[in-house]
Amino acid sequence: MVNSVALAVLGGGQGKRIGKRKSRLIVGTRTLLEILSDRVGFLFQEKYYISKTSEEEFALPPGFQRLNDVYSVQTPLVGLYTALLNANSHRVLVLACDMPFVKPQLIKLLVKESLLGDVVIPCSSRGPEPLLAVYNKKCLQPIKESLEKGEKRLISFLGAVKVHYLGVEEISKVDPEEISFFNINTREDLEKAQELIKENV
Repeated sequence: MVNSVALAVLGGGQGKRIGKRKSRLIVGTRTLLEILSDRVGFLFQEKYYISKTSEEEFALPPGFQRLNDVYSVQTPLVGLYTALLNANSHRVLVLACDMPFVKPQLIKLLVKESLLGDVVIPCSSRGPEPLLAVYNKKCLQPIKESLEKGEKRLISFLGAVKVHYLGVEEISKVDPEEISFFNINTREDLEKAQELIKENV
């Protein structure tokens, strides 16, 4: 179990392209949050679920605490800021709730390398994956400044901190198929997830 890094699962948006809030999507027989809890939640002692205040209340998996976004603007940047602001740990592994197939081996690698920068981001063949990365509390002020400027992009503050990227070659050692970075944005993605869950229980 990891004691030096907290886990923060970002609740995601309303899933307008799917027709249901992402946190409430069912893949197989469980919600995305339940799947993530089973896959990687056991690695962490400190665990948070970040959502908007207006989000429908529902029971969280054991060990998770609910945190409401500290700003009303709906963006992952606010979720990240909320997690860093409230976490007891100095570092937080942030994970989008719509990435249900993240591998524990990748999480362990990120935690292991988390002291190499203020932000440690894995790279897939698509490029950097900031919604599955470790952030240090040193990011708080730069994030706040970005939000005050009206920025919504998760990467907007990275120029003000030390970023360490884990390359594709390194990631391929623990996740050669890059299934950890599969995320659900459309109905087609959801249908694919229903197939993948049979192979990735």
